Amino acid sequence: IVKVMKFSLPLIFVLAVSPLAAQNVQFSSKLDQPNNVIGWGVSSSIGTINVSPNTFRMGGTMDFMLDSANAPFTSGSFNGALVYTAPLTLHGEVPNPLPFFPPLAEFDLKNLELAIHAPTFSIDPNTGDFTAVITTTVTKGIFEMTGLLGNSTESLAGVTGIPTPVAGNVSQNGNIISLWSDMTLSVTYDDPATGVSVDVNFNGDVETFALSSEANSMHLDAPYGLSAGTANNLYFSNATPNGTVYLAGSAAGRGNFSVPSFGVDLGMRAPRNAGASTADINGNGVFNLFVPASFIGLTVVFQAIEQGSVSNVAGTYIE
Repeated sequence: IVKVMKFSLPLIFVLAVSPLAAQNVQFSSKLDQPNNVIGWGVSSSIGTINVSPNTFRMGGTMDFMLDSANAPFTSGSFNGALVYTAPLTLHGEVPNPLPFFPPLAEFDLKNLELAIHAPTFSIDPNTGDFTAVITTTVTKGIFEMTGLLGNSTESLAGVTGIPTPVAGNVSQNGNIISLWSDMTLSVTYDDPATGVSVDVNFNGDVETFALSSEANSMHLDAPYGLSAGTANNLYFSNATPNGTVYLAGSAAGRGNFSVPSFGVDLGMRAPRNAGASTADINGNGVFNLFVPASFIGLTVVFQAIEQGSVSNVAGTYIE
């Protein structure tokens, strides 16, 4: 099976110039899901594919670093995201050329979630325009195909996109930092059992928001993917110096879970305590997480938590 993902998501960064200012201010932002309308279409080696619904919305969170807590910004980097489609299932079918007969093939993209990164880039301090090289990793998702041509189910977790130059804009109005982007996302799936090739293309505008007052938010990095049967390091930053930080994990996916004793809400369902660590004098630290061999194939989310504060939700998979 050959799987290729290309993802263009211009968010906050510009064509690099030298020298670049250090990016040391961490932000976590939320996508404007109700207004991020994405159109999509599909082509295949066996003919036209009808899709349903014709559009969807993109939700989730995006983490990034800038050289300042407030505009003007001159440089940044993108260090994590967990974005997803709404609805969670996107459907397509290849109609049968013979009327009243079942479709030749039907497929579903289910529970697609993506992580996004971009190395250091510069931002035009006057206009906020940027160009960045974006790389995406699918942290969760299933491709299912059924029909007269055969059946198959394939996990998309671990598919990594080709680094892609993209352009966008970042601006600030009062306490709100707004990031706008064009988005182009394509997934290629080749099924060796049936010989069917499918190209799925997404196009639209995406906007996400962060608060300048919440600069230097706690951040968690989870590797893609975690190695089963051994220990893995998950790094956190911007916690309380010398404080105790806990790692919450879940294989049940995104959601909401209140933790009254810490005064916070976690962005996951059915969380478990996956470990604890002590931050250093700068608020940085690492969780050393052992993953049992029986967990191979699971997709998981993690979040760092301390009294009164949580990190971003980091998604990954176990291999």
